[in-house]
Amino acid sequence: VCLLLQVCLLLQNKERRMKKQKLLSKKTLGQHEVEGYNGDDTDIQKHVESCRKNPGHANFIPITRFTQTDLPEDLRDDTLYELIKAIADITVRIRVTKVSPGRPQFFPNTEDPYPFSGTNVKMRLGSGEIDVYKFIKGWGYNSQGRSSNFFDKDKAIEATYSTCPCEKCGQSDKPKEVWWEIFVYTAAHVVFDEIEANNTTCTLLYDNKGRPETKALNKFSVSYVSVEYDKCELKHVTCDVSLGDKLYKMSRRCCDLWEEVRPKYCRSQSKFMFLVSHPHGGIKQLSLGE
Repeated sequence: VCLLLQVCLLLQNKERRMKKQKLLSKKTLGQHEVEGYNGDDTDIQKHVESCRKNPGHANFIPITRFTQTDLPEDLRDDTLYELIKAIADITVRIRVTKVSPGRPQFFPNTEDPYPFSGTNVKMRLGSGEIDVYKFIKGWGYNSQGRSSNFFDKDKAIEATYSTCPCEKCGQSDKPKEVWWEIFVYTAAHVVFDEIEANNTTCTLLYDNKGRPETKALNKFSVSYVSVEYDKCELKHVTCDVSLGDKLYKMSRRCCDLWEEVRPKYCRSQSKFMFLVSHPHGGIKQLSLGE
């Protein structure tokens, strides 16, 4: 297994993901964990303290405390270190407060119970990652800065509309001509359909409880979902220049760093990998291992 093979999956852009989904085995399920609560956000710490899977969370590193010395000595590379931090920046906490009646009883072609089917769980918390597209008068630019489709370079990224489709602009006589479409990638068992998407909040930069940059997004729609492959892609539209530009730059930085790191380690025999997540819906944590 090449170094950072798992990371590659995190960084693929929208078009590459869609193609990958068609190639995955039908038995492949989502890579995003989710936890249900019948209380509220104040119960999160209780679940951390009573965690049986990883008692004490001893193997987690709060992302704000992550340093280059946490990496194995032979991998203390400046660019790799920056890449891990960049991936942490595009990792988001997902909060869902509705269970869709459309959830099946079992995962497709299995007898494995489908999470939360037929339940009234008040809140679910999980993790996801973002990718951002910038649009100018209907012409789009992906997180690699390209204005063309990844697999078909002669095909431009073009919206069917030339002004911002957000709710605010839809009611304005002067809708914005520049906007950003923020895609959140997670599993279908985390967010199942449009009903659940309408009751979903994604919290960005939830690295510690006091971080002022923390931002919550809602008003999501489902851009793509596959129960069979356990994949879900949510979309949020904004013409907020400050927010859109910031997230687009974060997404671009992640792609740029990946292009620097990949050639260095693509032939490595190391099994090192890392995982960024929001365990139990808490602050962002990093796991390192093989």
